Formats: sequence, structure tokens, C-alpha cells
Amino acid sequence: MQYFTSSAEQLSAYEKLISVYLSEYIEQIVRNMAVSDTPYEKYKGLVVSLEEAENVFSHRSFVLSEEGKRRAADIYSDIEKLSRASAENGVVLPLDHICAGFGFGMLERFIIAFAAMPLINTDYEKTFGYINDNVKLTAPTLELALDIFAHGDYSAAPRLCDTMVKYLFEECPENPLRSQLKLRRYFSVLLSTDRFPANSGSTKLRSLKKAGYICYKQQYDEITGIMRSGRSMAVSVAGKAGSGRSHLLMQCAALTGNPVLFVDIKEYSALSDKEKDETDKDIICALIMRQCYFCVTNVPENSADTSLKRLCTNALRAASLIFLIGEQLSAPDLDMTVYDIKLPELSDEQRYNLWREQGFDVDFLWEIADKFRFTPKQIKQAASSVSERIRLGGEQNERLFDECCGRLTENCMGDKAQLIESKFTLDDLVLPEEEKQLLREACAHVKYRHVVYNKWNFGSRLAYGRGLTVLFAGPPGTGKTMAATIVARELGIPAYRVDISQVMSKYIGETEKSLGEIFDIAQQSNAILFFDETDALFGKRSEIKDSHDKYANVETSFLLQKLESFDGVVLMSTNLLQNIDSAFMRRISYVINFPFPDEGRRLELWKKMFPPEMPVDEGIDFEYLARQFELSGAVIKNTVMSAAFLAAEEDAPVNMSHILRAVRKQLSKQGRLLVKEDFGKYSMFL
Repeated sequence: MQYFTSSAEQLSAYEKLISVYLSEYIEQIVRNMAVSDTPYEKYKGLVVSLEEAENVFSHRSFVLSEEGKRRAADIYSDIEKLSRASAENGVVLPLDHICAGFGFGMLERFIIAFAAMPLINTDYEKTFGYINDNVKLTAPTLELALDIFAHGDYSAAPRLCDTMVKYLFEECPENPLRSQLKLRRYFSVLLSTDRFPANSGSTKLRSLKKAGYICYKQQYDEITGIMRSGRSMAVSVAGKAGSGRSHLLMQCAALTGNPVLFVDIKEYSALSDKEKDETDKDIICALIMRQCYFCVTNVPENSADTSLKRLCTNALRAASLIFLIGEQLSAPDLDMTVYDIKLPELSDEQRYNLWREQGFDVDFLWEIADKFRFTPKQIKQAASSVSERIRLGGEQNERLFDECCGRLTENCMGDKAQLIESKFTLDDLVLPEEEKQLLREACAHVKYRHVVYNKWNFGSRLAYGRGLTVLFAGPPGTGKTMAATIVARELGIPAYRVDISQVMSKYIGETEKSLGEIFDIAQQSNAILFFDETDALFGKRSEIKDSHDKYANVETSFLLQKLESFDGVVLMSTNLLQNIDSAFMRRISYVINFPFPDEGRRLELWKKMFPPEMPVDEGIDFEYLARQFELSGAVIKNTVMSAAFLAAEEDAPVNMSHILRAVRKQLSKQGRLLVKEDFGKYSMFL
């Protein structure tokens, strides 16, 4: 055998070495017992005479015979040679790794190998029970180890208890010398091929082989500079969830080749005191053994929980640099410098490069990067979804990207807003051509935002106000809501209709709070906000006569600020344009009017409402319907649907009779009662 290929081979070699010590040690016990008057009574352990006590403790002067010393030296020499050869061949032996990490010497090495013997061969349990004079003590104790390997010299006990026993073995607080040398679960690695456990309980050890594309170059330079400086400090890294805070730390650590040990403070705080003690030991072991950086995740902005300070204080025993990750800058009260780093929102270029790092290089990638203002985590999730769809046969086009990205933001608003979907296109919208052109321009404002703001650098001239706000104005039923769904479809961005009843509140400050949450969620999820019938929110501010007027105006001012700082798309509709506050009008990018349809557009609406699959009688007079009845698009839609059900009931194609009966029903809902004469030449159908 040229070198050890596994931990088991190395421990087998140590077993031969330890058997030299154990065999002579047991022989001495037997010899001491032989001179006693009651040699077989000693290990009953109930009554101990003075002579028996002298015999029991006499073996503490145990020293190997000259022959034993020679054999032990030869075996240990071979072990050292083979261990060095293993290291040269890239084999990581856990025992050597543990001793190197903690700075242990030969005595500690022998004791660790000694403790591993029952794990190799269960027959050792009986042997140790015999030596310990207690069948329940089936593992060696620190006292026994010092008797054998230190010739009964206990001067090293305090040092061993504070390091080796504390972290490797199960302690006996009442009498540390009686601590059984049972390896803690963290060191089961001695019997495996792993270098050292990466995860244990609430701890996770993670690393990168190479840094890859670095989004936050400035912050990367700051952190790597701190790592190289060797200074003792805490670094607080703040950013919203999914912004890549943990990944950035691993990128920085990759420069030094070291992993990062992450501990979730929420999981740690939930542990019992005993579990925290074990976790603290695991953390210190990992920091020492793996030479890793230490990072606490999910750090709250303010917390009365003392767990964070306890965790960091314990970690400082083995680490001089502590990282803290949260959504807000935060750090416990420690006697050390705290350096704050805030991760900004990604630019279009950064998002574009992240998409490329995921393996995509398509012509429309800039549009996707600008349209979906995703975090690094969201980009990775969306890219994974796109790749899977392509693998299953999907076509790699912009629509596929839109669908996969849109799914990440579904149902993000809870009960404050509802997702609105549409299968309609701009061609389905019956609107004057001038207004339809404005709608196309509004969509182009989003589609080509990356060209104007980034490639042409117009964004450097805008500190705020980069979002798109569109107001749809017109009577009810003229297609304003339909237009909102069409914009969402054209842009490939999910749209949410804000429920005004869930936003407005009679309690002071609650309306602003709800609005703030809605805009924040929309900003994070890249969603379109649609405020239907917005007069209640965007109405004119009134003269202050009482406290109600004062706070109503505060709400309006707050909404103005949110609109100005929002980078996304806001769609609004109103039936009364004159009621909208002039301050809002200045912030609206496009005002698109939806006039009540004239006869020509009513004719177009009537013809478009019938699906190709619907059986329709050739005798339907669309010109008459458009001329005779001044109906909005919504009422025409409801009329056609009602006529369809009447026809389905009769199992016949839709005809004038069905349509006219449906018209009379729709108008009666509006309080307009029609008689037969109102239908002229078609009155016979009623």
C-alpha cells in the first residue's frame, strides 16, 4: 500500500498502534490484580479496600516496555509516511484534517484515534467497560486516555477539555476527566470519505469554484478588500430578497478559495438552549476546520431577540470577520467596526448580462431585461423555466419568455388586486385610429425604454419619473378595461386591477399604507397596476375645511409621490376626465379618449362580437342594429351573449328575433322600456 486511500485504512493502522498500548496496559491491570488478596472482587465496585484502591490507581504510572516503545514507534512512523503520501496524492484524511484545523499535536491525535476504536470494532466496547470498571462506560474517558498516552500526567487536561473535549466529544460538566470520548455527530466524518460535513442543522456551508459574472462590481471590490485586509469587523449587506446577497459573498470568497458558512438566524432562534449549544460548537468546528467565512442570514432590522448577539459572539472565537444579511442594514451590539453595504436595484445592463450568463443570447434579450425588472434569483428561476419549455419542444421566442417570466409574478398581490387576463389584441379594439395610435405609442414607450434610457443614455438626465402612466377616459362600456388587458398582452407583462375597496380606509394612514404596499409589490414583481374608476383616488384636492379634507389631501399627495418614483406601468380609467386632479394630469404620459361609439363603430362592434364558430342566420340586419340602437360596446357584447343563449335553447342559429329580444332586455335594465313600434319593420319578431 503506497498511501491511505480512505479514513478507514488510516484508522485501521492506528488500531494496530493503539493495541500495543492497550495490551500492555491491560496486562499491568491483571498483574496488579494478581497480587491482591481478592483479585476477582475488585471490579464489583461496591466495597473498595485500601489495598484495592492502591492496586486500581497503580497503573497510572503505566509506561510502555522497551519492546512496546519500539513497536509503537515503527507503526507510527509508517502511519506518518503513508499519511504524507495520501496528502501528496490529493486524499483528504479527516483525522489529519481535524488535527491540522485545531492545531492538535500527537497526544490529541492519539486520543481521537483512541475514541474512534469502538466505531471500528464493537468488541472494544466490552474492553473499555472492563477497564473503566463499569459495563455502562463502553467508551474511553479522558482520564483513561491520559493514563495510557500521557503516563497519568493530567497537566494537559484543562487545555484538552477546553478544545478537544468541548468540540469533539460529549462533555461531562460534573467531572471533565470522566467525559466519555464519544465523538459528536459532527465528527462522524472520521468513518466517511467526506472532507468535512457541509451542512448540520441550521448551518449550511456553500462555495463557488469561480465567481462568474459579478453584478455588483463596486460592492464586490469593497468586500474582497475587507477580506484581504484581515481586519476584524462586521459587514452588514442589505438588499431585498433574491437580490443575490449570499451569492455575492460566495463570489467574493471564491477569490480566496474559501467557502462561506451560512446560519439562518430565524432557524437558530427557534432552537432550544441545548440545541443552540450544539449548533454553536458545530459553527466553531466548521470555522476552524474549513477556514470559512461566517454569515448570518435573515437578520431583522430591529429585534429584541438576544440570539443574534449570542451567535455572533460565539462565532468570534474562531472568526474575525462576520457578515450579516438582511433586507435592511442591521448589526448586533458588538465591540467591533460595522461596515454597511447596500445592494442597489439591478440596471438593465446587469439584468441583460445575467440572462446571458444563463445561456441565452437572443435578439430580444434587452427587451426582456428591461421589461421584467427581476432580481438575480428571479432571473435564474425564469431562465430555468424557459430552458425546460424549450427542452419540451417550445419555440424560443419572446412570447415564451414573457409567459415564463409572467408566471413568477402571478397572485403576488393577494386580496389587494386581481390578475386580469385577455386574449384580445389591438385589432379587436374598436376605437378611433388616432386613439389606437396613442395606445401603440404607449406600448412602444415600454418596449423601447432600454434604447432611449440606456443605449442613448437619456436615463442619466432623469432622476425619477421613468415609469409609464396612461389614463383611459370615456363613458362606461367603451372598452377602457379591455384596453388595459390588451396593453398587458402587447407588453407580455401581467396586469392587476386594484380593488379600491381594499385600499380606501376611514382610518388615518391606512390608505397610504395599502397604496405603499401595492406599489412596492408591483415594483418587485414587475406588474402593471390598473386602477379602474380612479376618481376616488385621483380626484381633485379640495379646500381644507376640516381634518377629513386635510387627510384626504395627504393621501392624494402620497399617491403623487408614489407615481413619480414608480418605474413600472400604471393604467387608470375614469368616466369623468374633468374630475382628475391637475397634479396627476402633469404626471400622466398618455391620455387616451374612449368616445361613445358612433354608428360606424357600432356596426363594426356588432360584426366583431360574433365568434366564427357561432351559427348565425344570414338575415341579420347589422346596419339596422347599428343605426337604430345607440349602445356601448359593453352593452352590445352582453346583447350578443344573451341572444346566443336564446338561440342555444331553441337549437337554432342566432337570428334577428333572438337579438331584438336581447336588446329589449338590455335596455330595460337601463330603465328604457321599448314597445313593438320602437323596432319598426322588425316588430313582428317580438
